[in-house]
Amino acid sequence: MSQKFDLWRWDNFSDQPYQISKSNKKILRQNKKLEIFYLHLIGIFKALKNIFFYKNINNDEVDLSNFLGVVVSLERGDKQLQLLKIANIKNVALRFYMSDMQNIDLYINLIDKFQSKNIKVLLIVIQTREFIINSTKFSITIKDIFSQFYKIGITEFQIGHAPNRIKWGFVSPNEYINFFEIAFFIKERFFSDTNIQLIGSSVIDFEFHWWGSTLKLRNKLDKVSSLLYVDRRGSPENRQALFFNLDKKIWLLSRIFDKKIYITETNYPIKDTYPYTPTSQTEAISLENYKKYMVRYILISISTRKISKIYWHQLIANGYGLTAENEIYPQFWTFKILLNLILNSKYISRDFNKKFNIVRFDKFYAIWTVSDSFELNFNKLMRTIDIDGNEKYLSKLEISDKPIYVF
Repeated sequence: MSQKFDLWRWDNFSDQPYQISKSNKKILRQNKKLEIFYLHLIGIFKALKNIFFYKNINNDEVDLSNFLGVVVSLERGDKQLQLLKIANIKNVALRFYMSDMQNIDLYINLIDKFQSKNIKVLLIVIQTREFIINSTKFSITIKDIFSQFYKIGITEFQIGHAPNRIKWGFVSPNEYINFFEIAFFIKERFFSDTNIQLIGSSVIDFEFHWWGSTLKLRNKLDKVSSLLYVDRRGSPENRQALFFNLDKKIWLLSRIFDKKIYITETNYPIKDTYPYTPTSQTEAISLENYKKYMVRYILISISTRKISKIYWHQLIANGYGLTAENEIYPQFWTFKILLNLILNSKYISRDFNKKFNIVRFDKFYAIWTVSDSFELNFNKLMRTIDIDGNEKYLSKLEISDKPIYVF
């Protein structure tokens, strides 16, 4: 069929494309059904092979000084700089839309401001359908992107975004594979003497068959990126497909790819913020639950020793971010507290059991429960800080689903 680019329209409220109707999805995929089925089937077998025969199960030491970052955008501009300073955030992922090449100087100017504050930038290169189907145009454009951003010190490029969601432009796994391989060829052909790193496959949510379908790229990926949302399941401890909570999803992803993993996008939708929520109100949660789930998500990810970085999406976003356009949400301060606690700490170990979860660092413990609350008795006064920053000295501690830091 001829490509109708007007199928892909942008929702300025939720910072993502509008859904494409089922009838249009069917038309787009009508000549690709067998290809998609075959790639997913082969991908599942390859993934299972890696899971069962993967031998390198060494756990890396986590660099907590660079573990947490946030997603930022050109539209939010300089106001982001002050928030980054307040929270002491030193890592950001900036979305760069290929359709916005005419404004590349504005992105470069913003990056210069970040870097002047010693903030490291990961560039997320976001496709449009036109660049996916026009390989010549994509080749010329990605070369220009590498050239201009590398000149100002950008070395990490996430190539493509959410290939398993047709609303983002990709119709099949092969389209994403070809897209990434073109970027890889351009890097090898013209930038082989640089330290440019390419990151993918940027699959959103937990879709095991898509991870397997993009395994062909494993040797061309410098790092693996995942948009690992768990918001539709609620808390990060809740399970999907009977077995897979956040902990097990990360385990599975690490077994499949055997690479350093960046979670380049995750968050929770906030209740009563329609039309800004990126999901329905069914998945939306209260600000109180947002704080609790966010902290638990980050602590669980650290404890797997498989995640190198998490970029929370995003710094300023009505309906799901750490702050809104005209309001600082309470989770901003919660994020700041945890970031600055782990900044100069070292991960030691964890103990997840039916009664409680504990993540141990060299300077403090983080404790919470996902079932009934219970009382923990100490034989002396212990310094504690809750996720809101309230400091107390206690000999008895009520452990609940709201994590608490014990020193």
